[in-house]
Amino acid sequence: MGLKVITPPSVEPVSVALAKLHARVEISDDDALIASYIKAARERAEHETERALAPAEFCWYLDEFPDGGIKIPRPPINAVSSVQYVDASGVLQTIDSADYSLDDAQEPAWVLPAYGYTWPSTLDVANAVRVTFTAGYTADACPANIKSYILAVVAAMYGQREILAQADRVPKSVEFLDGLLDAYRVRGV
Repeated sequence: MGLKVITPPSVEPVSVALAKLHARVEISDDDALIASYIKAARERAEHETERALAPAEFCWYLDEFPDGGIKIPRPPINAVSSVQYVDASGVLQTIDSADYSLDDAQEPAWVLPAYGYTWPSTLDVANAVRVTFTAGYTADACPANIKSYILAVVAAMYGQREILAQADRVPKSVEFLDGLLDAYRVRGV
């Protein structure tokens, strides 16, 4: 199993303007730096929570179809664009979207075969099954605790940028903020 980002987020959960307001930055000289801190903070929050915090396209690879449904990582899942598999002849096939459905009433979400449909057999190779999907919150829908985490990490990174240049990591002084992410951690994918 493996997860690959096909199209990374084009927008972040918080804007540079909001991050500057939070960090009390009044100049525009550091906008690019602050934007890079926002991205780093979002990526760290995504790692900690195992969620997609900004809209992106992913491909989830499996070696074979599981019995029943396919558990999809990185909630919230917005849509499944394709389910593909390598057939016994080694040809990549795409399953008709009428033959599966997305159950996103729970997290993580599941791709389930339609009633009466059975997942096909695959060639015995790595990554024989591929589920392409979009996931992530819009900026308006991103939970407040996650936005607060990103803003606090950005402010700390900006305030300690000289230390960051030497250490190349998030300052230890912001590790206590990880608790803001606890309610949004996904387990079991």
